Amino acid sequence: MNPELSSLFEKALVFAKKTRPEEYDLVDTRRFEDEDTEDFLFQYTYVVFHSGMKYSIAMKMFEQFEKNPNATVVSHPGKRKAIQAALQDYGLWFAKLKEAQDKIAFLATLPYLGPITKFHLARNLGIDCCKPDRHLVRLALAQGYICQEAKCTSRDLLSCKCQHTCVTTMCQELAEKYSMRVGTVDFVLWAYAIGFDK
Repeated sequence: MNPELSSLFEKALVFAKKTRPEEYDLVDTRRFEDEDTEDFLFQYTYVVFHSGMKYSIAMKMFEQFEKNPNATVVSHPGKRKAIQAALQDYGLWFAKLKEAQDKIAFLATLPYLGPITKFHLARNLGIDCCKPDRHLVRLALAQGYICQEAKCTSRDLLSCKCQHTCVTTMCQELAEKYSMRVGTVDFVLWAYAIGFDK
């Protein structure tokens, strides 16, 4: 592992714990086996709201939804349709998720979840994985982690079929070095990245 990455991660860890302590603790302690149907609905709608949007804008809309859990507060037609379906079927979806052998693959079958957002929801539900978003892909490539298809770029994430091994390898190595969960490493790096990507 590049010593520069270790140094960056240590700074990111201090930053995440200082600026987002509650979120850090939630990600670090959440386990899938402790989740219930209401947790699932909250996390699913959270991820759908945040998909493809700047964090600060998505949070404002999500907070409105929390006050009035009705899909009419969503202006995007695809997101509105997904949230309407979730409000109706989330109990069934969660039951199927609990039974699924490959939980992340099952999440990809839900409305408005794709090859990146399925990892976001999985991590938020306590499944120990990382979300290969544009921030982490940029960092992984800058630190010398190689995409197996040479297609992982912040502009071309969705066309890459390598399962974003560059990000997974980076997060796993950091998790092992610092005795942390992969999902916690992901959160730390993401929080640091968005803190400086305004």
